[in-house]
Amino acid sequence: MGRDFYGLLGVPRNATEDQIKRAYRKMALKYHPDKNPDDKVAEKKFKDVNEAYSVLSDKRKRDIFDQIGEDGLNSGSSQSSPFAHGPFGTPFGGAGPQFFRTQFHFENEPFDLNDIFEEMFTGRRRRNHSRQAHDGSGDKVHVTALKLTLEELFIGCKKTRKVTFSGSVERTFSIEIPPGCKTGKRFKFSIPEASSEIHFVVQEKAHTFFERRGYDLHAKVEVPYTSLFSTYKFPLKHLNGKRLKITARGPFYPGKEIPVTGYGFKYTSHGEQECGDLIVKVELPFQRLVGLVLFLCFVIIALRYFGAASQANSGVVNLWGMIMMFLVYTFIAAA
Repeated sequence: MGRDFYGLLGVPRNATEDQIKRAYRKMALKYHPDKNPDDKVAEKKFKDVNEAYSVLSDKRKRDIFDQIGEDGLNSGSSQSSPFAHGPFGTPFGGAGPQFFRTQFHFENEPFDLNDIFEEMFTGRRRRNHSRQAHDGSGDKVHVTALKLTLEELFIGCKKTRKVTFSGSVERTFSIEIPPGCKTGKRFKFSIPEASSEIHFVVQEKAHTFFERRGYDLHAKVEVPYTSLFSTYKFPLKHLNGKRLKITARGPFYPGKEIPVTGYGFKYTSHGEQECGDLIVKVELPFQRLVGLVLFLCFVIIALRYFGAASQANSGVVNLWGMIMMFLVYTFIAAA
């Protein structure tokens, strides 16, 4: 199984180039041989971090890694894209007639004619499209992404893919996804009648609330200002479907991390079953705080101004003042 380069650097899969660079510098400094003499573990970690950065800092290598994991960088799939030469080489940008000889049709995968034209004229390749490489024996290796949700990766599941080979031979593949399966895991099946193999490579779908980092699960929770210095219970629905109530004591501040042991992804270490942690990161409703402060300042100023004006004028001034205060409060609350 390939390594998780994002996990090695401690960054999310949608990390920017700047985030990756900063994370690399931090990790490289931490595990540098000069700081850890005669430490074999740190030496290996330093090499892994450098290799992770060399892949994630290269756009082409990162695209391949995102689609089919580390194995794709070594199995022949890391060749330049057949569309890399643009539309001025062969009629379809270097793909030539081979583009029309795709041997596999995946019934479970969505297919859009627009994707073909996008490949032909922009050079961008469909992520669900199977790639072909060759192993050491000369046999063809067809690689396709197996996209799974975080819930499926956490609990484990069984997936079925039906494949039509050469337009006549139909094969159904049953794939057992173990709990805690990571991105880049490759499930291999042989096709003897075609001297070929097909590899399904796990690809993680983005989650709206949770984020996976290695074997840990990260989430962000907003704490109300009324509970900043007291005990607060975080209501949270876990990936396994259970509703948790995590109790933590203040004070709370932005970025504070609350570890919940044993609620991360399962993995095996030295023959024993282990679990990562759930890391809850605290966020504060700054926007509402700023709005409240602005409103209070406006009220104080308005009361002083209209209080003084009312002594020299009629009640019309007070009426307009109340209307203005209401409009400003509504605007701030909506923001």
